[in-house]
Amino acid sequence: MLGAFLSGRAVVPLEPLHPVNRLRATLEDLLPALLIVDYTAARELTLGYEGEKGLLDELAAEAMLLDPQEESTAVADDVAYVVFTSGSTGVPKGAMVQHGQLAELIDLPARGDGPPIHEGTTTLSVASLAHDMMVTDIFVPLALGASVSLPPMGTSQKEPIELLDCIERDSVDLIIATPSLLYMLVLAGLGAEERRQVRVVTAGEALPRDLASRLLERCVSVHHGYGPTETTVLTSLHEVSDPDRLPLGRPFAGTTYYPVDMDLRILPFNTRAELAIGGVQVCAGYHERPRLTAEEVPTGPLQQPPGSTCLSLR
Repeated sequence: MLGAFLSGRAVVPLEPLHPVNRLRATLEDLLPALLIVDYTAARELTLGYEGEKGLLDELAAEAMLLDPQEESTAVADDVAYVVFTSGSTGVPKGAMVQHGQLAELIDLPARGDGPPIHEGTTTLSVASLAHDMMVTDIFVPLALGASVSLPPMGTSQKEPIELLDCIERDSVDLIIATPSLLYMLVLAGLGAEERRQVRVVTAGEALPRDLASRLLERCVSVHHGYGPTETTVLTSLHEVSDPDRLPLGRPFAGTTYYPVDMDLRILPFNTRAELAIGGVQVCAGYHERPRLTAEEVPTGPLQQPPGSTCLSLR
């Protein structure tokens, strides 16, 4: 994936645990220039696939022959990755995140903003590569000179003991994860007794009050994160000190939250409203879905700063 980023190609990660029919539908929607698989790929996925295919191990061996000093050809408007939403509210749709939006997320910590990742940090990789949180799991830390702890191959969210062992083995000090996974880690002993305590960022789901309370007792710090897939993983963080108070937090630099009505008219604060997110981290839209892009990533007065986009969460 790093090689694809550097070459200016767009990456579409597929989750091996998803039904084969869903994966085939994604391939038919995208028509990728190259499908990269390894020996674990389902036969039903590759059987009859007429596009170009490559075996991961063979491509990796070929990559060793390339000049590692060759500069990246990617530019800000190139699509870096496409992540498909779960489809829980309809047909899965591919959010196209560009290199410019990814670079904005990576630049935030140097300005004292964004996810708490710095040189010397060791993060624990827990997200599927098909989930947008893989960006803050792996690629943002690597870009910032941090280290990444990779669980043993095959380790899943159902094996919290393995993940706790990774924390001890690699001296992990930051986990960015969903509350569902963090709840399992707490039950398995995260931060208890002699175990290493870490900083935690929750994202991807609402943070329940009881879990926030437990995390505060067992972790160095707890941040409540928010950001839809379409806004490059995270757009705000709130450092939790009171489990009864869990706001979205102040949006990152370059991002603005707007309380709006259904016609995207800005409403006064402290009123019941929809949320629109404007700024430099909003994605370019949805792959091959121009009407949906026009509806949910509209042009208009909420595009601040100039040249950025806006996401309407209606």
